[in-house]
Amino acid sequence: MVGIKLRNKALRLDEARAAFSNFDEWTRRYAQKAQTLAADIHVAETMLRRLDLTLRAPDAISLAIARRLRAELATFDVRMAESARALGISLAAV
Repeated sequence: MVGIKLRNKALRLDEARAAFSNFDEWTRRYAQKAQTLAADIHVAETMLRRLDLTLRAPDAISLAIARRLRAELATFDVRMAESARALGISLAAV
């Protein structure tokens, strides 16, 4: 999103760099990095085949990883949050 805003001139280069720096600091403090496993892709595929969910592939992979790690998911995406709830995945307060 930052790259798109930069290309559309909605952000200046220094603002884009600051946005990335702020995000990096936030993830360092509050997020857990995890490797994607082959099993996560299989679980994500199963989630994508559920017709009651409105997931995109990257979101399904993130949900599969969160489920495996029993981690809370932080998202501003309403559809992804609804899918997480339907799948029993905890949501962080944002």
